[in-house]
Amino acid sequence: MAGHIHRLEIPTPFPVGPVNVYLIEGREPILIDAGPNTSEAWQSLVQGLRGLGATVDQIRHIVITHGHADHYGLASRIAAESGALVWIHQDDREMIQDYPQALHAWLAFLRSFLPETGLERTWIERFCRAIEKRQDCAAPVRAARLLRDGERLELNGIMLTVVHTPGHSPGSICLYNAADRLLFAGDHLLKTITPNPVLQSFPDFFGERFQGLVHYFDSLKKLERFPIARILPGHGEEIADRDARIREVREHSERRKARLLDLLSQGELTIMQAKEGLFPGLPDTQTLLALFDVIGHLDMLRREGAVRVERRGGLLFAKAA
Repeated sequence: MAGHIHRLEIPTPFPVGPVNVYLIEGREPILIDAGPNTSEAWQSLVQGLRGLGATVDQIRHIVITHGHADHYGLASRIAAESGALVWIHQDDREMIQDYPQALHAWLAFLRSFLPETGLERTWIERFCRAIEKRQDCAAPVRAARLLRDGERLELNGIMLTVVHTPGHSPGSICLYNAADRLLFAGDHLLKTITPNPVLQSFPDFFGERFQGLVHYFDSLKKLERFPIARILPGHGEEIADRDARIREVREHSERRKARLLDLLSQGELTIMQAKEGLFPGLPDTQTLLALFDVIGHLDMLRREGAVRVERRGGLLFAKAA
């Protein structure tokens, strides 16, 4: 690779912990992701760049792996300081360019949908208000270019192929450098945790919608087509063995599907009851992510014809087929 790569660990206010921002040195320095829009993140980025002999105003390109605040939140401020061009996938355009309106629309969706899972409305409101208090962790930023799957970017003498990996978000991308068999993975593949299939807005549980976990595993298959020696993820340490990590992720999901199917074989359950069966004693702070996980695995089991989901009396019920 023409430029040297440096990983900067940027703090976030989210449970996932620090986010990895990658600097690719060269005539036109590149950032892969940006960190959240907080004063702590900004100071960490400035100091991290200074330690590498660089400054924010030298950044010329910012490539965003997906539209979550911990990855793109600072992009607007960096671009204003440096004039850097911002690159995002077209399917996350609304989430990034139309912020915070897109966040408010998502919260309105959660307020209308989550009661159907069996979750108490008081808890839903408490959670939504907690998200609203953190809405300053991102700022809208207009993309210089909307990326597409398979597109090849030659930035600063470095060739990066865009690999669209929907799942964690609709517009999640990885960036592949064939010369070094190197993959910038964003949150699509992490060393010790699996990315949550964040539930996107949709009008009807049974209608056309983005099924995050179904797409996620389809996207994992896409990564297996590339010869990859190193994976630089959005959180945590780099991954040396792509095949082993993908195998672990699949086995983990298969165990969860089997447990969920076992619960449903004993009788129908609401989404919340299924969550309690899969994740007993889980802290309240993890409730929403656990519900997303249950819905994602129900999507997979529904596609396999193993379960059915019905709506009755304002609640969703899942049962073995």
